[in-house]
Parts: sequence; structure tokens; C-alpha cells
Amino acid sequence: MIKKVTVALILILVFSCLACAPAPAIETPEAATAPSVTMEPTAAPTPEPTVVPTPEPTPEPVVVDTAMSEKLFTSNRVTATLTGVHFSENDFVTFDLSINNASAASVSVKLDGAYLNDWQVEGLLADAEQIAGGETRVATVIVNFANDPNAVYRNITALAGFTLDFNVVDDASGKNLASHISSSVAMPDAVATVSPVESATLVYEDNSVAVYLQGIDGTLQNTRAILYKKPKATWKSVTVDPVYAGYTNIVNQTYTLDTGKYLLLALDGTEVMTRQNITALSQLDLYLTLAQSDGRLNRPVRATITDPNVAETVSNPPDAGPIVYQSELSYFILRNMGVTQYDGHEALLLDFENITQNYIKQLDITAYASNPRITIDGTAYPLMTYCTNCYPTTHGYLLLWADGAPEGTLTNATSISVGLKISRINAGRLDPIVDTGNFTVDLK
Repeated sequence: MIKKVTVALILILVFSCLACAPAPAIETPEAATAPSVTMEPTAAPTPEPTVVPTPEPTPEPVVVDTAMSEKLFTSNRVTATLTGVHFSENDFVTFDLSINNASAASVSVKLDGAYLNDWQVEGLLADAEQIAGGETRVATVIVNFANDPNAVYRNITALAGFTLDFNVVDDASGKNLASHISSSVAMPDAVATVSPVESATLVYEDNSVAVYLQGIDGTLQNTRAILYKKPKATWKSVTVDPVYAGYTNIVNQTYTLDTGKYLLLALDGTEVMTRQNITALSQLDLYLTLAQSDGRLNRPVRATITDPNVAETVSNPPDAGPIVYQSELSYFILRNMGVTQYDGHEALLLDFENITQNYIKQLDITAYASNPRITIDGTAYPLMTYCTNCYPTTHGYLLLWADGAPEGTLTNATSISVGLKISRINAGRLDPIVDTGNFTVDLK
């Protein structure tokens, strides 16, 4: 019995010891301890490259070179010969000249006008100054369209013919030996071009001049018109006064033109329409004053251009300024608009209103000095004037300034005294109708 109990106790102790022993470690096939693993960062996806479009190369201008041998003129033993023409569509054209001076005196050849396909263009004659006696000089006439915003409206895509006008000047005396020598040349094998007024609308015509509307760029503020000088016309120059709701520009242009030729007028009324607060314009009037070779002025003619998209003119002009002179009869009124800059110097600007519609007859009038002096705060200076033509029911502008006065003289002045002659443009002459005598303008 005792032996049975002992054996049982031994067995219990053995099993107790086995239960308390730690469990054996489980080894992996590679090693007893797992190695540390370093994780590589996930690379960001590579973006697709941005495709930069290759700009289209600017095409090189196509230049058509034409060898020529054409005598342009011989005058006072000076001969100009055309030797070549180089033309690039709506870009430029150059004319190669050989100028021979067979005289004994030094001369200069001047360009007096240039026309391409009957269009008047701006040109420059280079290397034609002071050609010594017996010298033959290579010179060039250059017409550059690249910086001319209106070149596209002439649309000179091919050169059919051209006209060049020249003066020959004696270098010693400065006098013209020959004036306005005109030479017209047709290009060999030229393709016929359309008339400059092919798609334009005739708005005025008489025996001397015609006016066409080429286009309205948005509003009448920017208008393109074409002036044509009739083949039998005798006038030398034309002054063009565009009138916007009764007001013209302060400074307008005078043009010369050969017979049978066309002039593009790019009319910009921004300055006057802004100054007079003209917000809508239904009608633009072009007054044309033709000057004859002897200086006589034809009575102005009027070409009217209407905008079919504008029902009526809308204007709210500011105060025109105080009246400084009014004629006893109902001719005109002058108002002080203050000191402004004109042609690089200060000048007094006067609004010049033509009120002859209230008189027995409507008159086209202008103004000039009756006394060649202007007195500024008691000091007299030579008087200079510039005046636009002024038409019935319209406003022109008169500029007065002192020749040689120090800058700031007018700006700081308290008063000026001037005398003016007001004249009507009458059958080719200026016919005085009013001599103002000296009158005073208060500047303060």
C-alpha cells in the first residue's frame, strides 16, 4: 500500500515538473531570428513630358527682283535712269537709280511724290544729295509698308506700275532747276490690278475731284475715304476738314496729288469727339478746299458720309469757354479755351464759331493777323497764327502764339492783346469782312 502511494507521488511530481518547464523555441528554416527588412520607398510615377508646340516659322518675305533700263528724266543735264525694282507684297518696294550729273554744278535730286498702282504712298530718296558735276551716283527710292497700318487698305499685292516725281535743286543757290518731273512706268508682264475704288462707294463728285467711302471701322470716329483727282483737274493741293457734329479737328491736313491718282484718307475723330463728348455720330461731313497753283482758293465743297447703323448724333459738349470777341454783325464768336501745346510751343487756343447762318448769307470764313504783333502783359512779340477754315453752323479753331517768347510766357500771362482779320473764302480769294482791331483776352 505504501509502495503504491510512493509511486503515485513520484508520478505526480514528474508531471508537475514537465508542466512548469518553458516551451522550446520554434526555429525557422533559415535562422533562429528573422533578419530586419528595410523597405524601399515607392517611386512616384514619372509624369508625361509637356509637349511645347513648335512655333511656325515667320515666312521670309518673297521679293520679286526685276532688272530695268528705263530713263526717267533728263533735265538741266541731269539724267536719272531706273536700273532695277525690288518688290515684296504689302511690305516694301525699292527702285534702283543711276543719276548722272553732266553739268558743272553740284545738284541734289529730291523725291516729290510716289505712286504705286495709282495709290499715293510715302517714299524716300536716299543717296541723291550733292551730286558733283560729272559724277554718276547710285541712288535708291524706298517705299516701306511694314510700319504703315493703312497699307493693308491699299492692298498692293502686286506691282503693275508706278509713278515717281522729282525735283532737281542747285546746291549753291538752293533753287529748283526743275520742279515736279513726273515719270510713269509700267512693269513688264504685269498682271492687271483692280481699281482702288473697285469696292468703294461714291459720296461726292464734280469736274475736279471725287470722294469715295472705303469703309467705316466700327463707327464714324474711324472712317476710311478715298480722294481722287480727276485727269483734267488743275488744283495744286486740297485741305480736308472733317467735321464731327459741328466741330473740326484743331489741326487738319493739306495734301498734294497728281492727276488720275488716289489718296487714302484714314480719318480719326477720337480727339475732337472726346473733347466735345460726342458719344454717337450719324453723319460725317468732309469739307474740301482746293488751292490753285496761283494760290487762289476754291470755295469749299462738302462730301457727306452717313452711318446707316446710327439713327442720330448724340453730343453733350462741355462749356466752350468765355467769349473774348463777337462781331457786331452775326458773323462769328471767339471763345478762350486756354493755353495749349502746338507744334512744340505754347499757344492760346480759341474756339472759332461761324454763325453766318443768322446773317443774310452763309459764309465760309477764316482768320489771320491784321497786326503782326501780339502784346503779352505789355511786352510786344511777333504774332503767329494758325486757323482752320470755319464753315456755317460749325466750329473751327484759332491758335495764337508769340514768336521767340520764352517758354512759359503765355502760361504765366494775365492778358494778351491781338488784332485779327476775318475773311470769307470767296470765289478763289480771301475777302476781308471784319477787322477786329486790337482786342484783349483775359487769361486769368
